[in-house]
Amino acid sequence: MPQDHEIEAGLLNQRVMLLAPVYNADGDEIQSWQTVEKVWAAVEPAGGAQLALANQDISELPVQVRIRFRRDIDARWRIQDGPHTYEVQAIADVSRRQATLALNCREVV
Repeated sequence: MPQDHEIEAGLLNQRVMLLAPVYNADGDEIQSWQTVEKVWAAVEPAGGAQLALANQDISELPVQVRIRFRRDIDARWRIQDGPHTYEVQAIADVSRRQATLALNCREVV
């Protein structure tokens, strides 16, 4: 049985790909995305927002992706969940125990 700071394996029920940016030679522009690893995750809606952009209403559904703790992920990475691609906006070490990461993301359109 997991301790209160660990995520239960059964909750990690989706396979997602972790994507890291690949930069140009100058290191100032992202040219492509490289798959780092496929991991088990829990992908859940994290609320929603209605935005007005150029006189158009756009719905945005942020998601939270929970995975086992890793040190290499940063806010430049992306998460690929089937046909959905999310950009990582914030990263939290749940309970500060280095067991679970909560990645707050939004879908890339």
